[in-house]
Amino acid sequence: MSTISFHLKPLERLRAALAGACPSIMPGMRDREEQRRLLESEIEKRLAEHFAARCRAVIRIPYDSHLEEGAELDLDRVSVPTRTALLELAAAVADVFPHTHG
Repeated sequence: MSTISFHLKPLERLRAALAGACPSIMPGMRDREEQRRLLESEIEKRLAEHFAARCRAVIRIPYDSHLEEGAELDLDRVSVPTRTALLELAAAVADVFPHTHG
């Protein structure tokens, strides 16, 4: 084993551990014709399965025109399904941090 490989092994394990603790985000796409939607749903399913095997959670964020603006997020301007998904994402991120009681 080379010296580089010897030193990279712990980094690879750390990267895998960190990735496994993080949620993955699946962004929704703008509505398209039915045939294309079916294709995208199959691709989305495969992507979700791929990341579910490597990350702690896969959160699907529905398409929302306010998110597409790329500006500062205003929760009052997103749809209810998007707001709910963003709350699920925040909870998934918060779960990584230690909980304190008291």
